[in-house]
Amino acid sequence: LFKLQHPLCQLSIGRRHFALGVVAVDTPAFRADLCGADGVGDAGLKDAQLRAVGIADEGADLAGEIRAAIHHGQEDAVDAQAFAEMRRLGGTKVQMGIQSLDARILEANRRGIEIGTIRRAFELARLFGVKTHAHFMVNLLGAAPDGDKEDYLRLMGDAALVPDEVKLYPCALVDGTGLVARFRDGSWRPYTEGELMDVLASDLLATPAYCRVSRMIRDIPANDILTGNKKINLRQMVEQEADRRAAAGCPVREIRHREISVAGADTDELRLDEIAYPTTTGDEMFLQWVTPEGRIAGFLRLSLPHAEAVGALVEDGAGGDASSFPLRPGEAMIREVHV
Repeated sequence: LFKLQHPLCQLSIGRRHFALGVVAVDTPAFRADLCGADGVGDAGLKDAQLRAVGIADEGADLAGEIRAAIHHGQEDAVDAQAFAEMRRLGGTKVQMGIQSLDARILEANRRGIEIGTIRRAFELARLFGVKTHAHFMVNLLGAAPDGDKEDYLRLMGDAALVPDEVKLYPCALVDGTGLVARFRDGSWRPYTEGELMDVLASDLLATPAYCRVSRMIRDIPANDILTGNKKINLRQMVEQEADRRAAAGCPVREIRHREISVAGADTDELRLDEIAYPTTTGDEMFLQWVTPEGRIAGFLRLSLPHAEAVGALVEDGAGGDASSFPLRPGEAMIREVHV
Protein backbone atom coordinates (compact mmCIF):
# COMPACT_ATOMS: atom_id res chain seq x y z
CA LEU A 1 0.00 0.00 0.00
CA PHE A 2 2.82 2.40 0.79
CA LYS A 3 4.48 1.53 -2.53
CA LEU A 4 1.20 2.42 -4.24
CA GLN A 5 1.25 5.73 -2.32
CA HIS A 6 -2.07 5.13 -0.54
CA PRO A 7 -2.29 7.30 2.63
CA LEU A 8 -3.24 5.39 5.76
CA CYS A 9 -5.00 6.68 8.86
CA GLN A 10 -5.40 3.40 10.73
CA LEU A 11 -4.07 -0.12 10.48
CA SER A 12 -5.36 -2.78 12.86
CA ILE A 13 -4.59 -6.49 12.72
CA GLY A 14 -6.56 -8.95 14.82
CA ARG A 15 -7.26 -12.65 14.97
CA ARG A 16 -10.65 -12.31 13.28
CA HIS A 17 -10.27 -9.46 10.87
CA PHE A 18 -7.96 -7.05 9.16
CA ALA A 19 -9.25 -3.50 9.45
CA LEU A 20 -7.75 -0.80 7.30
CA GLY A 21 -8.58 2.88 7.58
CA VAL A 22 -7.79 4.77 4.40
CA VAL A 23 -7.97 8.53 3.97
CA ALA A 24 -9.81 9.77 0.86
CA VAL A 25 -10.83 6.51 -0.80
CA ASP A 26 -11.65 8.22 -4.08
CA THR A 27 -9.44 6.79 -6.82
CA PRO A 28 -10.88 4.08 -9.11
CA ALA A 29 -7.54 2.26 -9.27
CA PHE A 30 -7.30 2.00 -5.49
CA ARG A 31 -10.88 0.83 -5.10
CA ALA A 32 -10.36 -1.75 -7.82
CA ASP A 33 -7.16 -2.99 -6.16
CA LEU A 34 -8.83 -3.20 -2.77
CA CYS A 35 -11.96 -4.92 -4.07
CA GLY A 36 -9.89 -7.48 -5.90
CA ALA A 37 -7.60 -8.11 -2.94
CA ASP A 38 -10.45 -8.69 -0.49
CA GLY A 39 -12.88 -10.48 -2.77
CA VAL A 40 -15.50 -7.78 -2.39
CA GLY A 41 -16.29 -7.71 -6.08
CA ASP A 42 -18.61 -5.35 -7.92
CA ALA A 43 -20.76 -4.78 -4.82
CA GLY A 44 -17.76 -3.64 -2.82
CA LEU A 45 -15.95 -0.32 -2.69
CA LYS A 46 -16.10 0.68 -6.35
CA ASP A 47 -18.68 3.36 -5.64
CA ALA A 48 -17.53 4.22 -2.12
CA GLN A 49 -16.86 7.86 -1.34
CA LEU A 50 -16.10 7.52 2.37
CA ARG A 51 -13.22 9.58 3.68
CA ALA A 52 -12.25 6.66 5.88
CA VAL A 53 -13.56 3.13 5.75
CA GLY A 54 -12.71 -0.22 7.31
CA ILE A 55 -12.35 -3.32 5.20
CA ALA A 56 -12.67 -6.82 6.65
CA ASP A 57 -10.59 -9.61 5.17
CA GLU A 58 -12.81 -12.56 6.11
CA GLY A 59 -12.74 -14.49 2.83
CA ALA A 60 -15.08 -13.99 -0.08
CA ASP A 61 -17.61 -11.89 1.76
CA LEU A 62 -17.75 -9.14 4.35
CA ALA A 63 -18.39 -11.36 7.38
CA GLY A 64 -17.28 -9.89 10.67
CA GLU A 65 -17.10 -6.29 11.73
CA ILE A 66 -16.20 -3.54 9.30
CA ARG A 67 -15.20 -0.39 11.07
CA ALA A 68 -15.24 3.12 9.67
CA ALA A 69 -12.51 5.10 11.38
CA ILE A 70 -13.04 8.85 11.19
CA HIS A 71 -9.98 10.71 12.48
CA HIS A 72 -8.43 14.18 12.57
CA GLY A 73 -11.36 16.44 11.78
CA GLN A 74 -13.02 14.12 9.26
CA GLU A 75 -16.35 14.06 11.05
CA ASP A 76 -17.39 16.55 8.34
CA ALA A 77 -17.25 13.67 5.86
CA VAL A 78 -19.89 11.72 7.79
CA ASP A 79 -23.32 12.28 6.28
CA ALA A 80 -26.35 10.14 5.50
CA GLN A 81 -24.81 8.96 2.24
CA ALA A 82 -21.63 7.85 4.01
CA PHE A 83 -23.60 5.83 6.57
CA ALA A 84 -25.80 4.33 3.84
CA GLU A 85 -22.66 3.13 2.07
CA MET A 86 -21.20 1.88 5.32
CA ARG A 87 -24.28 -0.22 6.02
CA ARG A 88 -24.25 -1.57 2.47
CA LEU A 89 -20.71 -2.80 3.13
CA GLY A 90 -21.76 -4.34 6.46
CA GLY A 91 -20.33 -1.67 8.74
CA THR A 92 -21.29 -1.81 12.41
CA LYS A 93 -19.12 0.71 14.27
CA VAL A 94 -17.76 4.21 13.68
CA GLN A 95 -14.86 5.71 15.61
CA MET A 96 -14.69 9.50 15.71
CA GLY A 97 -11.88 11.62 17.07
CA ILE A 98 -13.68 14.29 19.08
CA GLN A 99 -10.80 15.00 21.50
CA SER A 100 -12.68 17.90 23.14
CA LEU A 101 -16.03 19.69 23.17
CA ASP A 102 -14.47 22.99 24.20
CA ALA A 103 -14.41 25.24 21.11
CA ARG A 104 -11.49 27.19 22.51
CA ILE A 105 -9.39 24.05 22.94
CA LEU A 106 -10.38 22.70 19.53
CA GLU A 107 -9.18 25.93 17.95
CA ALA A 108 -5.96 26.03 19.97
CA ASN A 109 -5.14 22.49 18.84
CA ARG A 110 -6.10 23.21 15.21
CA ARG A 111 -8.80 20.56 15.10
CA GLY A 112 -10.73 22.39 12.39
CA ILE A 113 -14.13 20.91 13.27
CA GLU A 114 -17.28 22.46 14.68
CA ILE A 115 -19.07 20.93 17.63
CA GLY A 116 -22.36 21.01 15.72
CA THR A 117 -20.84 18.81 13.02
CA ILE A 118 -19.66 16.31 15.64
CA ARG A 119 -23.13 16.15 17.20
CA ARG A 120 -24.81 15.53 13.83
CA ALA A 121 -22.38 12.73 13.00
CA PHE A 122 -23.31 10.91 16.23
CA GLU A 123 -27.02 11.43 15.60
CA LEU A 124 -26.75 9.88 12.15
CA ALA A 125 -24.74 6.96 13.49
CA ARG A 126 -27.51 6.01 15.92
CA LEU A 127 -30.24 6.42 13.29
CA PHE A 128 -28.37 4.02 11.01
CA GLY A 129 -27.93 1.50 13.85
CA VAL A 130 -24.17 1.99 14.10
CA LYS A 131 -22.25 1.72 17.39
CA THR A 132 -20.47 4.96 18.31
CA HIS A 133 -16.91 5.08 19.63
CA ALA A 134 -15.55 8.47 20.67
CA HIS A 135 -11.89 9.41 21.07
CA PHE A 136 -11.36 11.97 23.85
CA MET A 137 -8.15 13.53 25.19
CA VAL A 138 -7.16 15.27 28.39
CA ASN A 139 -4.25 17.66 28.94
CA LEU A 140 -4.47 19.17 25.46
CA LEU A 141 -2.98 22.57 24.76
CA GLY A 142 -5.07 25.15 26.66
CA ALA A 143 -6.70 22.59 28.95
CA ALA A 144 -6.68 22.41 32.76
CA PRO A 145 -7.66 19.54 35.10
CA ASP A 146 -10.98 20.99 36.27
CA GLY A 147 -11.88 22.04 32.72
CA ASP A 148 -11.10 18.54 31.42
CA LYS A 149 -13.45 17.01 33.97
CA GLU A 150 -16.21 19.43 32.96
CA ASP A 151 -15.55 18.67 29.28
CA TYR A 152 -16.00 14.93 29.86
CA LEU A 153 -19.25 15.57 31.69
CA ARG A 154 -20.44 17.45 28.59
CA LEU A 155 -19.60 14.43 26.44
CA MET A 156 -21.59 12.09 28.67
CA GLY A 157 -24.46 14.53 29.21
CA ASP A 158 -25.03 15.78 25.65
CA ALA A 159 -28.10 13.94 24.34
CA ALA A 160 -26.80 14.21 20.78
CA LEU A 161 -23.60 12.34 21.69
CA VAL A 162 -23.89 9.82 24.58
CA PRO A 163 -21.31 7.49 23.00
CA ASP A 164 -21.43 3.72 23.39
CA GLU A 165 -17.66 3.55 23.89
CA VAL A 166 -14.82 5.96 24.63
CA LYS A 167 -11.08 5.88 24.19
CA LEU A 168 -9.86 8.27 26.86
CA TYR A 169 -6.27 9.34 26.32
CA PRO A 170 -3.87 11.68 28.13
CA CYS A 171 -1.86 13.93 25.82
CA ALA A 172 1.82 12.94 25.60
CA LEU A 173 4.62 14.97 24.06
CA VAL A 174 6.27 13.32 21.03
CA ASP A 175 9.32 14.77 19.28
CA GLY A 176 8.62 16.45 15.95
CA THR A 177 5.17 17.73 16.90
CA GLY A 178 4.12 21.36 17.15
CA LEU A 179 3.49 20.92 20.85
CA VAL A 180 7.22 20.71 21.52
CA ALA A 181 7.63 24.47 21.04
CA ARG A 182 4.71 25.12 23.40
CA PHE A 183 6.34 22.90 26.01
CA ARG A 184 9.64 24.75 25.69
CA ASP A 185 8.06 28.20 25.97
CA GLY A 186 6.02 27.11 28.99
CA SER A 187 2.54 27.49 27.43
CA TRP A 188 1.89 23.74 27.82
CA ARG A 189 2.98 21.29 30.48
CA PRO A 190 2.04 17.68 31.18
CA TYR A 191 -0.21 17.03 34.14
CA THR A 192 1.49 15.69 37.21
CA GLU A 193 0.71 12.06 38.01
CA GLY A 194 -1.63 13.20 40.78
CA GLU A 195 -3.50 15.56 38.45
CA LEU A 196 -3.79 12.89 35.77
CA MET A 197 -5.07 10.28 38.23
CA ASP A 198 -7.65 12.75 39.52
CA VAL A 199 -8.94 13.66 36.04
CA LEU A 200 -9.09 10.11 34.67
CA ALA A 201 -10.58 8.59 37.85
CA SER A 202 -13.21 11.34 37.90
CA ASP A 203 -14.00 10.65 34.25
CA LEU A 204 -14.25 6.91 34.86
CA LEU A 205 -16.68 7.50 37.74
CA ALA A 206 -18.71 9.89 35.55
CA THR A 207 -19.09 7.24 32.81
CA PRO A 208 -22.65 5.84 32.78
CA ALA A 209 -23.48 2.15 32.97
CA TYR A 210 -24.22 1.91 29.24
CA CYS A 211 -20.79 3.18 28.12
CA ARG A 212 -17.46 1.35 27.86
CA VAL A 213 -14.10 3.06 28.34
CA SER A 214 -12.18 0.78 26.02
CA ARG A 215 -8.71 2.26 26.36
CA MET A 216 -6.73 4.78 28.41
CA ILE A 217 -3.30 4.68 26.83
CA ARG A 218 -2.08 5.06 23.27
CA ASP A 219 0.31 2.62 21.59
CA ILE A 220 3.28 5.00 21.61
CA PRO A 221 6.66 3.53 22.66
CA ALA A 222 7.90 5.11 25.90
CA ASN A 223 11.18 6.00 24.20
CA ASP A 224 9.27 8.24 21.76
CA ILE A 225 7.54 10.20 24.55
CA LEU A 226 9.53 13.24 25.64
CA THR A 227 7.30 13.98 28.62
CA GLY A 228 3.94 12.87 29.88
CA ASN A 229 2.63 9.50 31.03
CA LYS A 230 4.87 6.55 30.16
CA LYS A 231 3.35 3.97 32.50
CA ILE A 232 1.76 1.11 30.58
CA ASN A 233 -0.40 0.16 33.59
CA LEU A 234 -2.09 3.58 33.63
CA ARG A 235 -5.57 2.10 33.51
CA GLN A 236 -4.82 -0.19 36.44
CA MET A 237 -3.68 2.81 38.48
CA VAL A 238 -6.78 4.80 37.51
CA GLU A 239 -9.12 1.94 38.39
CA GLN A 240 -7.44 1.53 41.77
CA GLU A 241 -8.04 5.22 42.48
CA ALA A 242 -11.64 4.94 41.25
CA ASP A 243 -12.22 1.89 43.46
CA ARG A 244 -10.82 3.81 46.42
CA ARG A 245 -13.37 6.54 45.78
CA ALA A 246 -16.08 3.94 45.17
CA ALA A 247 -15.61 2.75 48.74
CA ALA A 248 -16.81 6.21 49.78
CA GLY A 249 -20.08 5.77 47.88
CA CYS A 250 -19.19 6.54 44.24
CA PRO A 251 -19.45 3.18 42.41
CA VAL A 252 -17.82 2.60 39.03
CA ARG A 253 -20.64 1.91 36.57
CA GLU A 254 -18.64 1.73 33.33
CA ILE A 255 -19.03 -1.50 31.32
CA ARG A 256 -15.47 -2.83 31.13
CA HIS A 257 -14.92 -2.44 34.86
CA ARG A 258 -18.03 -4.56 35.57
CA GLU A 259 -17.73 -7.35 32.98
CA ILE A 260 -17.41 -10.88 34.34
CA SER A 261 -14.78 -11.69 31.69
CA VAL A 262 -13.64 -15.30 32.19
CA ALA A 263 -14.89 -15.50 35.78
CA GLY A 264 -18.25 -16.93 34.76
CA ALA A 265 -21.56 -16.57 36.59
CA ASP A 266 -24.44 -18.62 37.91
CA THR A 267 -27.18 -18.03 35.32
CA ASP A 268 -29.87 -18.70 37.94
CA GLU A 269 -28.66 -15.66 39.87
CA LEU A 270 -28.61 -13.25 36.93
CA ARG A 271 -31.25 -10.53 36.76
CA LEU A 272 -32.28 -8.26 33.90
CA ASP A 273 -31.57 -4.59 34.56
CA GLU A 274 -33.05 -2.01 32.16
CA ILE A 275 -31.52 1.45 31.77
CA ALA A 276 -33.37 3.97 29.63
CA TYR A 277 -31.79 7.22 28.45
CA PRO A 278 -32.93 9.85 25.94
CA THR A 279 -31.09 11.13 22.88
CA THR A 280 -31.91 13.88 20.43
CA THR A 281 -33.04 11.31 17.85
CA GLY A 282 -34.91 8.84 20.06
CA ASP A 283 -34.82 6.76 23.21
CA GLU A 284 -32.20 4.14 24.01
CA MET A 285 -32.66 1.05 26.16
CA PHE A 286 -29.59 -0.61 27.63
CA LEU A 287 -30.60 -4.11 28.75
CA GLN A 288 -27.98 -5.82 30.90
CA TRP A 289 -27.95 -9.20 32.62
CA VAL A 290 -26.06 -8.72 35.89
CA THR A 291 -24.96 -10.74 38.87
CA PRO A 292 -26.11 -9.87 42.42
CA GLU A 293 -22.88 -7.83 42.70
CA GLY A 294 -23.70 -5.86 39.54
CA ARG A 295 -21.20 -7.61 37.26
CA ILE A 296 -22.25 -7.75 33.60
CA ALA A 297 -22.76 -11.14 31.91
CA GLY A 298 -24.25 -9.72 28.72
CA PHE A 299 -26.06 -6.71 27.33
CA LEU A 300 -28.16 -5.46 24.43
CA ARG A 301 -28.59 -1.96 22.99
CA LEU A 302 -32.16 -1.34 21.81
CA SER A 303 -32.79 1.87 19.90
CA LEU A 304 -36.26 3.45 19.68
CA PRO A 305 -35.83 6.30 17.19
CA HIS A 306 -38.25 9.20 17.06
CA ALA A 307 -40.64 8.80 14.15
CA GLU A 308 -39.95 12.32 12.91
CA ALA A 309 -36.19 11.75 12.87
CA VAL A 310 -36.59 8.55 10.87
CA GLY A 311 -39.18 10.07 8.59
CA ALA A 312 -36.93 12.98 7.71
CA LEU A 313 -34.15 10.65 6.55
CA VAL A 314 -36.50 8.33 4.69
CA GLU A 315 -38.02 11.26 2.84
CA ASP A 316 -34.53 12.45 2.02
CA GLY A 317 -33.72 9.05 0.57
CA ALA A 318 -31.21 8.19 3.32
CA GLY A 319 -28.37 9.65 1.35
CA GLY A 320 -29.69 8.72 -2.08
CA ASP A 321 -30.90 5.17 -1.40
CA ALA A 322 -33.94 4.79 0.85
CA SER A 323 -33.61 0.99 0.71
CA SER A 324 -30.30 1.23 2.58
CA PHE A 325 -31.91 2.84 5.62
CA PRO A 326 -32.37 0.15 8.29
CA LEU A 327 -35.90 0.94 9.51
CA ARG A 328 -39.12 2.88 9.05
CA PRO A 329 -40.97 5.20 11.45
CA GLY A 330 -42.35 3.30 14.45
CA GLU A 331 -39.82 0.48 14.27
CA ALA A 332 -37.17 -0.40 16.86
CA MET A 333 -33.63 -1.53 16.19
CA ILE A 334 -31.02 -3.62 18.00
CA ARG A 335 -27.64 -1.90 17.65
CA GLU A 336 -25.49 -4.34 19.63
CA VAL A 337 -25.66 -7.67 21.46
CA HIS A 338 -22.70 -8.60 23.66
CA VAL A 339 -22.45 -11.78 25.72
